[in-house]
Formats: sequence, C-alpha cells, structure tokens
Amino acid sequence: MKRLLILMVVSILLAGIIFPSAVCATEDSLTEIDYDPNAITMYTYEESGVQPLWTPVPEGVTDGSYLLDCLNDGVYTRPSFAQIEFLGVHYLETGYLNKAFYIRIDLGKVYDLDKLSITWFTNRGVNYCVYGSEDGSDYNFFDDQSETEDGTMYTESVFDEDARARYIEIEILGLTRHDDGLGGEKNFFAMYEIDVYGTEAGKNQQQLLRKRLLLHPRKLLRLK
Repeated sequence: MKRLLILMVVSILLAGIIFPSAVCATEDSLTEIDYDPNAITMYTYEESGVQPLWTPVPEGVTDGSYLLDCLNDGVYTRPSFAQIEFLGVHYLETGYLNKAFYIRIDLGKVYDLDKLSITWFTNRGVNYCVYGSEDGSDYNFFDDQSETEDGTMYTESVFDEDARARYIEIEILGLTRHDDGLGGEKNFFAMYEIDVYGTEAGKNQQQLLRKRLLLHPRKLLRLK
C-alpha cells in the first residue's frame, strides 16, 4: 500500500510537469515582466537617413498620453499610448524603409522569455522583426513579423524555449500604410502597450517548463 501511494504521488508530480493541463495551466499564468518603459531607447545607423523620434507631448495635452510610461501600464485604451514619427525613404509598393530603425527595451535582468505582444493604437500595420541579447552586444533573431497586414491592432511573438535575453530589439522595417515613398512626409505609428512575458533566468524551472510546454505542445512528442 505504501509503495502504491508513493507511485501515485510521483505520477501526480510528473503530470504537473509534462502535462500542464493536468494542473489547469493556462496562457494567463505566464509571468509579465515589469520592465521600466523609460529605459526604452531608439536608434538607427548613422548612414541610414531615417529620422525616428518619440512624438513629444503636444502643447496643452494633460491627459497622460504620448508618454513612455504608457507602454507598460496595463492600460489598452486612450489616452494611454506613445507614438513614434519618422522620416525616411521607403519602397512605395511595400512601405519597407530603405534602412530600418530599432526600438531597444532593457528588461533590467536576463530572462527566459515566453512571448512579446504589442497592442497598436492606430490601424497601420507595422512590419518588424524581434531580436534578443543577454549582454546588449550580440543579438539573436527571435521572431519575424514582417508581413503584418494593414489594420492589425495586435501582434504576438511566441518565442522558442531557448530565447533568453535582457535586451530586446524591435527592428522597424516599415508600414503597410505610408506616404509617397520619397521620405518628405512624416510617417507615424502608435502603441498602447508592449508586453513581455518570461521568467528570470535560472529561477522557477518547473514553472518555466510548464509554460514552455503550454506554448509549444508539440515538443511533448520529443520528451523521453
């Protein structure tokens, strides 16, 4: 009887690790990273000719909009948004910039990442790719969102299980809705929220495994 009881306990523990649904794991259980939005920077290569900037708060606007704080405050409606405007030559047919620019997020610590999602303020489709780095120097490719359709209000990047980073770079390739392509008119896009989910590297390994198997259930087939 004692041996049977031990076997039952072990089975329950294994079920909790291998089959997340057995412990009622849901995507809502992912841990959102509370990064400092004021640590977000933006840059471009000197020779690119692209001139991106965060739209400053217009004179007389006092409702809290246009602030970087809006990007990680958990509010997905007006007036909580930040906006980027830029000049730059792009291809008329695709809206792709001749040279991309980059939004860099410092998470403060190294994390094993689960996903990144962006809730857009306008319905302009933003084409971009996502990269990550542990040290801020060497970046690895994480996801491709370069075929975003016009009118898209929400995009989501679910990362592979080996995605680990402190710094995330969002490479802005262009917009699906754009000006005449000559770079003489300002293009812009705005975001309500940039949400990043993950677990601090080296911590809560069982919880991390549950989340990874939830997001990548096909990997169950490769477990031995």
